[in-house]
Amino acid sequence: MIYRKAGKFRLEEIVKQWMVVPLTVVMLVQPLWGADLPVPGPLVPVTPVVVDPELSALQARVAEFERTPRLTASELAGRNRKLLSDLAGQVRIQRQTMADFSGFVTWLSDSLDGYNKYLQASALAANLLKVLPIPYAGQASLFTKFAAQGVVSLNTTSAAITKYLGTSQLFLSRVEALEKSSPASPAEISALARFADEHLLKETADVQTRLASTGDLSISVLGFLEGVNGYLGSADQYWAKTKAFVSRNEDAAKEKGYLSTSIVGLRDRASSFTKRLQTFKDLSQKNDPLVRTVRVYDALANELAAPAVAGK
Repeated sequence: MIYRKAGKFRLEEIVKQWMVVPLTVVMLVQPLWGADLPVPGPLVPVTPVVVDPELSALQARVAEFERTPRLTASELAGRNRKLLSDLAGQVRIQRQTMADFSGFVTWLSDSLDGYNKYLQASALAANLLKVLPIPYAGQASLFTKFAAQGVVSLNTTSAAITKYLGTSQLFLSRVEALEKSSPASPAEISALARFADEHLLKETADVQTRLASTGDLSISVLGFLEGVNGYLGSADQYWAKTKAFVSRNEDAAKEKGYLSTSIVGLRDRASSFTKRLQTFKDLSQKNDPLVRTVRVYDALANELAAPAVAGK
């Protein structure tokens, strides 16, 4: 309120009145609308961003690389062509050992038959003449079962060798045709990559497993013959009485040192077989990552070629 005193306006009273009234109004109204309003925090100084020109250039180059592939589908196909040729070279080396493997399988199969006939004749002598320890007859009977199972296993190995030779020869023939063609067909390269992965590797692994089984069989036969040889000794009386029970066609079985000679021969051939098998395994270990790389390149080449085909 503005009023007079002694006929004069009192300035200080007017100022007090106008200062009290707005403050009172604010104090009454503030709880109604100010409770839900956010309280501003302290001001934080903003640091200006400094742009690194070199970093920006590098980011631009990375973005460009992502947009534009550095390798084309034809370049990847060319790399696959080279890798397939390298694989063919290793397959040729592996195939060279197959003749030796096949010969060993055939020899071992024939030897099992000969050992079986020999032991059966010896067992008959042991039973009739009682010149050998009783366990020997049981050993001969066990070997008959063992030999029968061994022949089945060797036949399976022989079939695996034949299948591998056919598959690997087909692969080599297709690679040779690919090397002569100019330009090479990307479709044939892709098909040959799948063939190597789905067929060649599979047949290689199968024949390797079967050959390893044959190696184990030869070691078992060797151990069995060495055990039997311990029963037999070299008694002249035994050999004189056993000759009549051995077939006339088994000339080797008539010799006194037949079993000992067979053990030495089997040991030497089994050792050579094991070394060649290890070489085959080493090459197979190199083939696997090579084929995997070919398949990865093939997948990338197909992916890069797809947009080009779709755009036509």
